[in-house]
Amino acid sequence: MTRQHYHVVENTPGYMPEDDSPAICTSRREAEQRAAELGRQLRDEGYRRISGSASGGLAYYETSDKMYDLGRVVEIIPCRDTACEVRD
Repeated sequence: MTRQHYHVVENTPGYMPEDDSPAICTSRREAEQRAAELGRQLRDEGYRRISGSASGGLAYYETSDKMYDLGRVVEIIPCRDTACEVRD
């Protein structure tokens, strides 16, 4: 049996993730911390959170330049897939 783990993904809303190797976290707390870190990085790049939260597992961000930027989403995805390489 594969134990519960979490993928933390950042991408453009409505699109497939650009990164084929998302962060894989062994605990929900670790996943929330990684999602919060990604949110801080986005804010440093000029984005602001418009909804959601790291602890909720889904947060949406946008920039002031909405005309050219579709925004970003940071998502925590629970997983039990045996193909995932989970490191302790």
